[in-house]
Amino acid sequence: MKVTSIYDLQLVRGSKRQRAYIRAVPYTIFYPTVGQIITRIRFGRIAKLAKLYVELTGEKFKDGLPIAAWLIKKYMKGTKAPVRKYGLKVWERRLLMMGLPIERVRKIRRALVRLGLVSV
Repeated sequence: MKVTSIYDLQLVRGSKRQRAYIRAVPYTIFYPTVGQIITRIRFGRIAKLAKLYVELTGEKFKDGLPIAAWLIKKYMKGTKAPVRKYGLKVWERRLLMMGLPIERVRKIRRALVRLGLVSV
């Protein structure tokens, strides 16, 4: 990503030898993937439940965490984005570059998955 302003940079903690360094921010900060958008919305909705939880139970902390953090830990643990980004494998790209149509490459992949030779 091309750096156009100071907001396109971030300071990153380094190692003992290199205390910190500056780099361009990740591309997905400005253009998040569909999975990131869905996960961020889910995160926000769970955090908003904290206010209702405190009103109903009166508890402000649980297991040493504020209620919002505890709810997020409880309900976001192990979750994956419902829409995942899958690219073509190297061998699939090579078949496409050889001139095979994408439908044919997908048929080959399905056959190889059925035989257990490649993973999905």
